[in-house]
Amino acid sequence: MEYNQQLIQDIVTTLKVEPIIAKCLLSAGLTSVQECQDFLYPSINKITKIEDYDGLKEVAERVQQAVDIKEKVIICGDYDMDGICSTAMLKMFLDKKGVETYYFIPDRHTDGYGLNESALEALAEEYNPDLYITVDCGITSFNEVDYILEAIGADVVVTDHHEPQETLPNCRVFNPHVNSHKVAYEYLCGAGVVLRLIEALSSFEESQEYYDLAALATVADMMPLTKDNRAIVSYGLSIINNSPRKGLDMLIKSCMNKEDGITSTDISFKIAPRINAVGRLNNANQVVELFLEEDYFLLQ
Repeated sequence: MEYNQQLIQDIVTTLKVEPIIAKCLLSAGLTSVQECQDFLYPSINKITKIEDYDGLKEVAERVQQAVDIKEKVIICGDYDMDGICSTAMLKMFLDKKGVETYYFIPDRHTDGYGLNESALEALAEEYNPDLYITVDCGITSFNEVDYILEAIGADVVVTDHHEPQETLPNCRVFNPHVNSHKVAYEYLCGAGVVLRLIEALSSFEESQEYYDLAALATVADMMPLTKDNRAIVSYGLSIINNSPRKGLDMLIKSCMNKEDGITSTDISFKIAPRINAVGRLNNANQVVELFLEEDYFLLQ
């Protein structure tokens, strides 16, 4: 591969790295000193503006209505780490806003993946919710969305990151792949999508409380560690290493030496497999509770 020698020199001089590092950065597809700097030193201050996402404003407005008039909300997630983190993040946020919030994680063995009408009906009978919010699922749940709207008589919004089909569910949708302007970062995981929704509902500063769980999910879901994702994981790891949540801290201590510092490799090969195993063998609700619980005594 031929390299632009002047660009290599500029990278070396500006970023104070060895020429071999500069060549590696260019081989990775980076094309400028600024791109190389952003890659080496990612910052959450440079991630996509929430205004650039199609559908986010509309979804946030509907969720904000639930906050304002204290509607009952059901969060429908998934049993893998991304769905678990997404569910925990949104429940924590809505709980703090005083919303009566419940969640549903499907049982892999009895419910399968995503939404299903029998579970939705059971949730309606038990909680009588006003709004269903999907996280990390729902983008292809056309029949289930119609069932919520017509048979149950509740409202629904979909937040998801999986590839949409040509048509979308008959409700408000926030999915980074649905972006007519193509200026927003598309490759968020489900928890990354929820992170941006939380920011739209509050502020950039308030959303920073949830970057740790978004980082866990981003790595566990094997999303590309570029641009926004790279910044989310970098900042999230700093939270995990300095002030981890109580339940996560206990999990980390059970499987590694925390003094060495937690890396994305640790998430991939030590933390994520343990969390994903719960959803595969049993019900993942207990992992959501692990993230939600703030009392060390109850975690023993």
